[in-house]
Amino acid sequence: MTRKSVQGGYCDWPDSFGCALTKLECDDPANFRSSRQMQDGPVMAHGGSCRWQEEIKQTVLGQCSSNKDGALTKQCATDVGACPPDNEWKGPKPECTVATTSFGRCDYGMCAWSHNQCTEDNTWAPFDEGCTCDKVQVGGCSRLDTDGEKVLYCAVSEDACDDEQTWIKAQEVKTAVGFDCFLCREESPAAATNTASSNIVIAAPTESASNISAAGTTTIIIASSILGSLIVLLIVGLVMWRVFRTKRAVKRAAEWRGKEEEAPPATAIEVNNFGNSDGEYGQDSADNMDNASILSDDK
Repeated sequence: MTRKSVQGGYCDWPDSFGCALTKLECDDPANFRSSRQMQDGPVMAHGGSCRWQEEIKQTVLGQCSSNKDGALTKQCATDVGACPPDNEWKGPKPECTVATTSFGRCDYGMCAWSHNQCTEDNTWAPFDEGCTCDKVQVGGCSRLDTDGEKVLYCAVSEDACDDEQTWIKAQEVKTAVGFDCFLCREESPAAATNTASSNIVIAAPTESASNISAAGTTTIIIASSILGSLIVLLIVGLVMWRVFRTKRAVKRAAEWRGKEEEAPPATAIEVNNFGNSDGEYGQDSADNMDNASILSDDK
């Protein structure tokens, strides 16, 4: 890890201020709790959210004002030390926050919280638009833990340290603990990509594009009309074929009934009785059989 960012402190009850970056922001500096003292606190209640980046960015700062040659200018700044000599310090202003402030730059290039944090103060360029909060390098409050290891919490000034901590300048932090301290976290590549994407402007279609679009629409309409006509013709043809088929079936049925009516009646077949016409069918034969039986018995 090469960098860390500031976590806020808290002005405890009965103070009315709430989250604070230094004890000077509290009604009573004795009520200030450093970011180290807030580590074991709740996430939300009793100032737990003061450690979050969103709270840091929403911290209200002050304002420098200048009325040079009748032209009134106002610029956000951290304290009176960040204002140019000919500016007047106006104190905290709600419109001036950490996220919206352009901080100053030391003559050797480092963006700083205040002019007095520059090691070489020959020049100081206030209100540098390139010095956003994620570019502002800060110091830290250091303390040895139970194992004798140095633990450092990034802070904007020595007024953010508690009684058990010592202040380390911004230029000395990396040598002491192996990382640099900054006021805000560095913007992630994903967030930068999303921001760039949100700024993309879709150009209005050119005349050529409009003509192409109109031609395409006309082609679609013509194709739809042709397809609709083909479907209608197909339906009409199918209906006509069904009607023709029905008429043909009716005609065949009528022709078949006509043939049945013209057919000759069935011929009556007369069956003649065998034997004597005066007697009943088979009577003479029966008598002859009886006679034959009698003759056979005599023998």
